[in-house]
Amino acid sequence: MKVAAKQPERRPLLRLDRAARRRMFHLKSDLPVEDELLRSLRERADGELRARVPAIAELAAKLHLGGEVRPLAAGSFHLVHRLDRADGTVVFRSTLSDLFVEDRTLLFDRWVRNWLGTVGRAALVPETRAVEFTGGGAPFDFSVLAFADGIVLRELGDPILDVEPEFLRGLGLALRLVHEVEGTGAGLLDGDAGGEDAPRGVHDAWTDYIDLRLQDHARTCVDAGYITAADADTILHLFEAMRPSVAARPRRLLHGDPGTHNVCVDPDTRRVTSLLDWEDALVGDPLFDVAMAISFHPERRHAPLLAGYGLDRPTIEDRRLIALYFLRIALFKTTHRLRFAIADLPGRVPGHHRILSGVNELVRLM
Repeated sequence: MKVAAKQPERRPLLRLDRAARRRMFHLKSDLPVEDELLRSLRERADGELRARVPAIAELAAKLHLGGEVRPLAAGSFHLVHRLDRADGTVVFRSTLSDLFVEDRTLLFDRWVRNWLGTVGRAALVPETRAVEFTGGGAPFDFSVLAFADGIVLRELGDPILDVEPEFLRGLGLALRLVHEVEGTGAGLLDGDAGGEDAPRGVHDAWTDYIDLRLQDHARTCVDAGYITAADADTILHLFEAMRPSVAARPRRLLHGDPGTHNVCVDPDTRRVTSLLDWEDALVGDPLFDVAMAISFHPERRHAPLLAGYGLDRPTIEDRRLIALYFLRIALFKTTHRLRFAIADLPGRVPGHHRILSGVNELVRLM
């Protein structure tokens, strides 16, 4: 009698619905899977980027989009391909297979463009031409977007930001324009809500989101030896002391990841032409997005970015909130880097040092 070979156990697909997103401060720090899987995603994405080219070409043909498909980028959860056509270039953004039940973050670019259109800022987000999911018969979840105007700021090289601070001022201004869109709720965007109405976060209160997983992230940093238990206690006390200020803040649409990899610019005018990749978008205090933006840069670059936003003379309350959010961001980013085993770049100050920098700055301002 022939014994059937044992099949490998299949991990269930993850849901990104409202209930799941209410449990996550950030997808990359809080995704409920084992760290070993997260650490394998980069190699897997690099491999699938080229392997998926024939499937993208087949999808393009079905959508009557002829042209040459080329790999463009591999992210944590997504692959990006470009399709060069006689009448212009489009981008296919697709989700790694066997991860999510349905990756509704692919809809966010379309929704954000609609919301920004209500305040006359739609041009900041490339147009979404199509979105399809495996539930509708697609081989993987994917979206098709117009190719963004301008050049990705990162491609100009990091040193240019010190030579040409106008790029940082342009980023500050672009964020200010995005923050003209009012939202409801707080925290990560509610992917179940749809994009017709105003952006809605999955939590009722902004403080609910800021407190979410705070102790978990602090504990992770203690366990890694990056901060002491006494440091963690100080952090929790600082957040408790700042809660009334946090609760009173306005709620706006936020990008959530405004690093140079997601910013396109006109190299001649230094103007931001497009903001890319809205999967981390949320509703909350505009100063949280400002703190997120400066978290990508050394302190010497903060002043032009803040000036572009209109904070060339921030109040003491503004400075406290930015310091608090900078600290909150440092905690979740350190957790993210630990879970994905992301090494610090040679010659750079280790990322976790920003935790105590944030603590010291906030203590100084209190």
